[in-house]
Amino acid sequence: EASVRGPAMSAVAQIGRDQKLRDRAREALLAWLSDPDFSARMDATSALGELGDAKALPELSLVAASARTTLERERAQRAIERLSQSREPRLDSRTVLERLAEIERQNAELRKKLEEKK
Repeated sequence: EASVRGPAMSAVAQIGRDQKLRDRAREALLAWLSDPDFSARMDATSALGELGDAKALPELSLVAASARTTLERERAQRAIERLSQSREPRLDSRTVLERLAEIERQNAELRKKLEEKK
């Protein structure tokens, strides 16, 4: 059903943000790019942009280059832009907290050394 497919593909993209599931999500969405149904291809293209996996760039570039309609080309280009922006590393909260703890530890060591010099 087309009304459920778009949200389902978006859900696959969200699930695929988990590194362990990313390859499977990408492959599932890539398979929809060759579907004969136009709306299925459009939903898959958007979901690939949402997934944020740069490994989908070659296929999306091919979609943009071989698009039969302006909408198809623009949707692929938007997904490519999203993926290009998502290539910047993102820190999860655990990594930020670990880095903060390390900085605090180093700060404490420096204060101790400074006090010893006084």
